Formats: sequence, C-alpha cells, structure tokens
Amino acid sequence: MLIFLGCMLIAIIMHELGHMLVALKCGVGVKAFSVGFGKPLFHKTYKGIDYRFSPLLIGGYCDIKGMESKKEKDDFLAQRYSKKLAILLAGVTINFIIACICYLIQFGDIGLGLKVDFLTAGAMLTKDYTKVAMIYAGVEPNLFLAQLSIINIFCAITNILPLPALDGGHSVLVLMEKVWKENFIKYYTLISNIGFAILMLLQVVFLYWVFFIN
Repeated sequence: MLIFLGCMLIAIIMHELGHMLVALKCGVGVKAFSVGFGKPLFHKTYKGIDYRFSPLLIGGYCDIKGMESKKEKDDFLAQRYSKKLAILLAGVTINFIIACICYLIQFGDIGLGLKVDFLTAGAMLTKDYTKVAMIYAGVEPNLFLAQLSIINIFCAITNILPLPALDGGHSVLVLMEKVWKENFIKYYTLISNIGFAILMLLQVVFLYWVFFIN
C-alpha cells in the first residue's frame, strides 16, 4: 500500500510538472502547483507560483493562468491551439516516458512491459491474477517498478481520453471556441467542473474496488 501511494505521488507530481514546465516554456502563467486536493497542509510561493501539499492524495493539479479567461497575453485561452495542445498533452507524455523507462529496466522490452501492465490492469478488475503470475514466472518482480509503470501508463491512457476534465477532453473542448463564441468560457468552465466531479467519484470507487473488494 505504501509503495502504491509513493508511486502514485511520483506519477501525479511528474504529470503536473509536465504541464507546468511546458506552460512556462510557452509563455503561459502558472498560479499554483499542488500535490493532493483540499485545503493545503502547507504551501510556499516561489517565483510567483504557489506550491502546495494537500491532504487528499488522490490527484493533484497545476493551476494554469487563464483557463477561464483570455484577457491577457499569458492566459492559457489566449494562446494558439498548438501551444494549448502542447501544454495539455505534456503530462501524459511524461507519464508514458516514465512507464517506458520502467519497462526497459524491468524487462528490457517496452512491448512486453505494456502487455504485462494491461494484463495486470485487467486482473485488478477481475481479481484473477493467473496470467500475470505466469508472465512473472522465473522473473523476480521489482514491486516499485511494477507499480510505478502501471500507475504511469494508467495516468497516460486515461488522461488522453476525450472526456471532460481529462487532458484529452480539454484538447477537444478548446476547439469549440469558434462554435460557442461568446458563450465559450461559460460552457467550457461548466463542462470541465462537472467532468472533474464525476472523475473524482470514479477514482474513489476504483481505489475502493482495487484495495477493499476481494
């Protein structure tokens, strides 16, 4: 459990760090960088960015400036689409790279690593670990690398889905500006907030299923 939580924190930090670094590189402001949700247990502002550590360690966020406005040139929504897309996909790119590094260290083969993680993900849902055990037969698994890889590949794949509140969903929503016009920010914000609430609920249900349902 502790290894899992540690790996999850690494995946969250690296994912959000990807967003932050690319945003800054693209000239977009960043207001806050948080590990966890809720009221911060502690925080410190450095070079205009408020770094936070919050108690609900089921996620994190990079509060990018101008996600709900385009009044200033360093607002997210004021950028051209290529910059928006680069910022949005930076997190999943980092997660995928980390997973691939784990595969190469553990198996020396990215394809085999992906196969193992997909089988493991299925086993976590069905509670049948037979196929996973067969693959690991004769191979001494490194629990840290195994959990770090599956958490990162899970973050990469789920976040790329075109659903509200996920990076893939934002990538689609920002294309709707020419359709919604003056109502764009209102609809964009509403859909993102609803999607976020649903996402958090699903994440809690998933973690409960994995750890507490036999």
